[in-house]
Amino acid sequence: MSLQKNKGDYWKREQLSFLTLILSSLLLLQSQWIPTVESRVAGQYDDYCTDNVDCSSIQGFLCHNRRCKCAPGGETVFSISRNRCVGAAGRECLRSGNETLCADNSICRDYNYMFLCSCKENYYQSKNGNCYKIAKYGESCREEDYACGDPVTTSVSCIDRKCKCLLGEENQYYDQSEGKCYSHAGSACLFHYQNPCSNNSYCGEIAENINGASFVIGHKCLCKHGYSYTKSRKCQVGFGSVCNTENSCNYDHFLGCMNGICQCRNPLNEVYDEKTGECTLLVGSRCSLALETGPKCLTNAECLPLRSSSSSSNSSVTSGTGICQCSSGFSVTPMNTCLLDLNQKCQPGVKLCNYFNALTCVNETCSCVDSSLSYDKSSKSCVALLSKPCGHIQVFDNTNSGDDANEIVVLCEGNAICAKIHAHSPASGNGVNAKRICRNPGSSKNSGVN
Repeated sequence: MSLQKNKGDYWKREQLSFLTLILSSLLLLQSQWIPTVESRVAGQYDDYCTDNVDCSSIQGFLCHNRRCKCAPGGETVFSISRNRCVGAAGRECLRSGNETLCADNSICRDYNYMFLCSCKENYYQSKNGNCYKIAKYGESCREEDYACGDPVTTSVSCIDRKCKCLLGEENQYYDQSEGKCYSHAGSACLFHYQNPCSNNSYCGEIAENINGASFVIGHKCLCKHGYSYTKSRKCQVGFGSVCNTENSCNYDHFLGCMNGICQCRNPLNEVYDEKTGECTLLVGSRCSLALETGPKCLTNAECLPLRSSSSSSNSSVTSGTGICQCSSGFSVTPMNTCLLDLNQKCQPGVKLCNYFNALTCVNETCSCVDSSLSYDKSSKSCVALLSKPCGHIQVFDNTNSGDDANEIVVLCEGNAICAKIHAHSPASGNGVNAKRICRNPGSSKNSGVN
């Protein structure tokens, strides 16, 4: 009995020892041959790390700032599609065996001196070495150079995360067919950019005179020679220039193409004003009381309501039609223009008196050319009395200028006519070479007048 009990205890101890040995061996094998989770999988992009060995070197990762990243310096970037580091755009292509690796949306190109990663068409090279699709006008974009294409050729840039014209809508417009922004005529422009202005205009300097010296303070689109500005901020053919179906006249200036030349559309009732660059209405012409409609009356004239003989005195106001008449202080000329009337302040060569009405500038005031003349309020003219010199007479005070600057027109009073004097009649007048004098119609003294 005792012997059998001892044998049973022995075998129990042996089994326990054997099991202990096996368990110890298993634990030893696990510690030596079975890797942990951390060592079994190498660190992927942006994983936490403490050393380079924690990151996948096969994929080109290094431990940088405790994160698995591509090597600093910008030579390589992370490719999402390849899940590894590849050559950055603008940098040398990365070689892996027989394969060349470049950033997404780029290809490896041979530039003779080296192989570089280049963005594909319609993609741009970002500062971080990646290639992003070029955004179109009006689309969202990354606030980087070239995010909306080459601004030098298109004048489009990423502003407030949207592709817009560089100088804003107040200065530029986008041409869909050309795919670029142009500056309006008369608006600011970018001098060094390619063709920055709209048709028939160019980017010119804006100079300012400071203490006698001229300084360029900016640039704006100016109409080319022979063109003029329109209300829609374009340049069209101006007065006196050649026109055709492709180059139309500036309609805003009331020009029409007549015999291949831009002229006032109604030459019998309009005259071109060089200062305003527009065709203006002559005195006596119908005009629109609405300032925005139709040509304006010429300088020193205004559009006044027509006084109709019909029922209502306000009928002309209702119709919106008026007639051009000389403004107060001016009188009409035979050409239906307006010049200064009697006693108005004048300036020789600038503010002209109505020399057709025998007025001239004396001491900066419009006065009758001779004290013997009498001012007729109804005709607003200085008229000659009977037997006094009349007609076109010359004065030598040089107070008037223009084609007829040295000639003053003197009419006769009432119904008197200005008749030629006889060949033997003496010249009369102080400083005036008289060729005609005022006589009553049918006077016997008129015999021999031709």
